[in-house]
Amino acid sequence: MSNIVVALGRLAQPTNCSATIKSFRPSRFLLRQRAHVLTQGLLTHFPLLSKSQAQEVVIKHANSGQPYLWAPSSETPSLPDISVSHSQSWVSVLLSSYSFPCAIDIEDMSLTRPYEKIAHWGFSKKEAQYVEKKGPLGFYALWTAKEALAKSRGLGLPQALKTHWDIYLDRFTTQEPFEVSVNHQSYILNQQIFHNQLFHTIIQKNHGVESTPVPLLIDHTPDTNDLNPKRK
Repeated sequence: MSNIVVALGRLAQPTNCSATIKSFRPSRFLLRQRAHVLTQGLLTHFPLLSKSQAQEVVIKHANSGQPYLWAPSSETPSLPDISVSHSQSWVSVLLSSYSFPCAIDIEDMSLTRPYEKIAHWGFSKKEAQYVEKKGPLGFYALWTAKEALAKSRGLGLPQALKTHWDIYLDRFTTQEPFEVSVNHQSYILNQQIFHNQLFHTIIQKNHGVESTPVPLLIDHTPDTNDLNPKRK
């Protein structure tokens, strides 16, 4: 398996919903169901598991809230780590090997948010000034980085906001992977924008080796796990 594989999907808008996709807010059940379908698609596409094995795999959550993969059969091969993120109708699933644990966070930039107000409330002074200068792009670069780091460490939002990126601000929004250090641990941040509206950040512990290119698998339909790979 590649060190990191990602599936990105979008729930279909109900026919009784207004024409604007922004008004569609899917339930937690639908989002988790979609994540399950995307996960099965990844497991069988590479292939990590057979189709019958993948159908038995479920996403469970630890007490910390972190997701993990579980299968009832003792004959199922070792399962990879998983990270899940969603924003409005978008869902993203990331699978990574145990030797290269990763986490992902995505945010739909088309949503209207008081990003400057949020930055002044939860970011450092320098980060808030950065958001004032860079606008929404700067906000989502910092927000997704904080969220992804917290996920990788099994922490919640309050702890995520305590991580400040003041000394790395000139590296954000470049869309090139870059290295950061938090609590004496080195990480690689990989940030991209898809469909001109979806900001995503992948964070990976830096083991001193070159990062494997991340294949992005796009799936726009709600009821299929037939994924078409597209490398960035």
